[in-house]
Amino acid sequence: MRQRLFVLIAITGIAVVCVLLLLGHRTEVARTSSPDGTFQAVTTVSSWRRSIPVMPGQSGDQPCYVEILRADGASMGELPVDMVQIAVVEWTSDGAQIKLVGGWDFVKGLCWHWDRDQTRYTYVKGHAP
Repeated sequence: MRQRLFVLIAITGIAVVCVLLLLGHRTEVARTSSPDGTFQAVTTVSSWRRSIPVMPGQSGDQPCYVEILRADGASMGELPVDMVQIAVVEWTSDGAQIKLVGGWDFVKGLCWHWDRDQTRYTYVKGHAP
């Protein structure tokens, strides 16, 4: 009886740890480089979302995060995006943007996104000039 209780507690503990690890982990779904190769945009999705079956063509509806990395691996900031299919990074001469979502200013070191009303920026990295 005591041994069964121990096994049950151990299995439950292992299951809880596995679930917690899965909730915090992200899976890379796309990576694109800037035209000059200095920066990379990495799109990730929460791993637990990838483990849920969806109908064909619906995986692009999942929310994601887009992070811009410098060549040395340092982050320029990360933006939440409502759907993978709209996480298209457009590179500019001094930064990058995702239409209707937000952008990065590499010169000023800023990362920002629009609020829900599309009326003002919320700065994710850096602060308002």
